[in-house]
Amino acid sequence: MGIDTNDGVAVILVDRGGRFLLQLRDEMEGIAWPGVWAIVGGAIEMGESAHDAMDREIEEEIGLRVERLHAMGSIPALWRTNGTLDLFCAGAGFAEESIIVGEGQAIRFFAPDEIEVLERTAPFLKPLVRGFMTGPLYERCRADAS
Repeated sequence: MGIDTNDGVAVILVDRGGRFLLQLRDEMEGIAWPGVWAIVGGAIEMGESAHDAMDREIEEEIGLRVERLHAMGSIPALWRTNGTLDLFCAGAGFAEESIIVGEGQAIRFFAPDEIEVLERTAPFLKPLVRGFMTGPLYERCRADAS
């Protein structure tokens, strides 16, 4: 399949304790935000739905699947013009030890207060986490993780 690099997907994964799963992105030229902590995501491949792309990206990047993805809508892609980012959230009902790092340098859970003091983060991460915590999907995803 070819990749349509203008459109992408990303997922906020939250465990039952309210921690967020973040990926330390690779230090590769040509990717958005190399070498920083961000949420899991990637490009939508040609002919792929956003939901299918998100399922694939989660499995590729952490080696696991999630039970229930909640669509949160689309926003303009920050890395390209004329692109969109379909945002999802889900409960992370798995232990950090079960994660297989398929992409990126590391993947781990962070409490919201830990995210606030992280120095190397994608520019959208901290505002996204703050806003997500004030909405109803935060508690729904925590419950889904149980």
